[in-house]
Amino acid sequence: MHAAIILGLGILPALVLPLGWFWWSGVISDAVCAVVLVLFGMCAVGWLAWLFALPAPSPVTIGDGFVDVPWGRGRRRMALPEVLLCRLEHKTLSIFAASAPGAAPVGDVGSVVLSRRDFVDDDGPLELVGAIRAAMHAIHPGLVARLDENEARQRAFFQRRPVVIIAAAGICAVGFVVEVATGAIGDGIAGAAGLIHLGANSSLRVGAFEVWRLVTANLLHGSLIHIGMNLAALLTTGAVVERWLGRPATLIVLTASGVAGQGASAAIALAEGVARVSVGISGAVFGVLGVLLVSSFRYRRQSTGGMRVPASTWLLLLITNAAISMIPMVDVAAHAGGLVAGVCVALVVSPRPQGPPMLTPRQQLWLAGVAGAAIVVSLICLAVSVATAGA
Repeated sequence: MHAAIILGLGILPALVLPLGWFWWSGVISDAVCAVVLVLFGMCAVGWLAWLFALPAPSPVTIGDGFVDVPWGRGRRRMALPEVLLCRLEHKTLSIFAASAPGAAPVGDVGSVVLSRRDFVDDDGPLELVGAIRAAMHAIHPGLVARLDENEARQRAFFQRRPVVIIAAAGICAVGFVVEVATGAIGDGIAGAAGLIHLGANSSLRVGAFEVWRLVTANLLHGSLIHIGMNLAALLTTGAVVERWLGRPATLIVLTASGVAGQGASAAIALAEGVARVSVGISGAVFGVLGVLLVSSFRYRRQSTGGMRVPASTWLLLLITNAAISMIPMVDVAAHAGGLVAGVCVALVVSPRPQGPPMLTPRQQLWLAGVAGAAIVVSLICLAVSVATAGA
C-alpha cells in the first residue's frame, strides 16, 4: 500500500505529468519520451521487486541500554541515552536517536519509522513506547523528561502554520485564475502580450525602469503544469523552512530570491540584446533551497539541531535540475539568481549552531516590513499601469 502511494502520488505525477506536457507541446520527441518512460519503468520494477523481497520485520528488542530496531534487510541498534524522540502517531511509530554535538555516537543515530503492520498486536507500538520509557527511566530519570520535552517541541514545530508560504501560493493561484480569465495563457505573441499586460518580467520593460515587474512576475505562471510544479515545491519544502525560520525571515527570503531571480533573467537578456518574457515563482523556490543548503553546511558536523539535507538528496536535486535546465523554455538564469540570493539571505537570517542569527528578530521584522511594502507598491504600480493602458 505504501509503495502504491509513493508511486501514485509522488514519483509518477512528478515524472509523467511534465513529460506528457512536454511531449504534447512538441518540446521533446516521441523517441525521447519513450526512452525516459522505459528507463523509469525499469527503475520502478526493480524498486518494487527489492521492496517486496524484503524479509518480514522481526520484533523490536530492548535490553542493556540499547533498543534493536528492524530496518530494511538488517537492524539498527540505538543507544537509549541517545534516543531523543519516541512517538506514536496515527499508524506509525517514530524513533530518533542522535549523539551530542562533537561526541562520538554510542549506537546508531538517525530516524526509524515503523508501521503498525510491523506488529502482530495492535497495542504493540504503544507497549513498545512504554517499555522504552521504562528502560530509559531505569538508566536515568532525566532521559524521560528530555524525551517529553523533545516530543513537545516536535509537535509545536509541525503545528506552526506556514502563513507566508500559504499566502504566496494563494496569490499565485489567484493570479493564474486572472490569467485564464483574461486569455493570457497561450503560446506565441498573443500569450506573451497578455502576460506582459498582467505584470510579467519583460526585459525591455524592465530596461525602461518598470522594476516592479521583478516582483509581480513571480505571481504569474505560463501554464497549469508550470504553476502546479512550482506550488508543489513551495508548499512542501517552503512550509518546512518557514516553520524553522519564522514568518519574517521567510518573507525576506521569498521576496529577495524572487526579485533576484527575475532580475538575473532580465539582466542577462538585456546583455544579450534579446527580448525575453519570464514568469514564475521558481526563483523563490530556489531561494528556499538556498536556505536548506546553508543550514545543511552549517550543521553538517552535528547530529542534532538545524535542518540538514543528505548529500544523496542534493545529488538528486542537482541531476534533476540539470535535466530540467536542458528544456528550452526553462529560465536557468532565474533559478540561479534565486539560489544565490537565497544563500546570501540565509547567511544572515537563519540560525547558527552557536548563537543567534546575524540579524536580530526585530531587524528581521523591519526587513520583512520593507519586503511587504515592496510587494504592495509593486501591485499598486501594476494596477496603475493596467488602468493607464486600458484608458
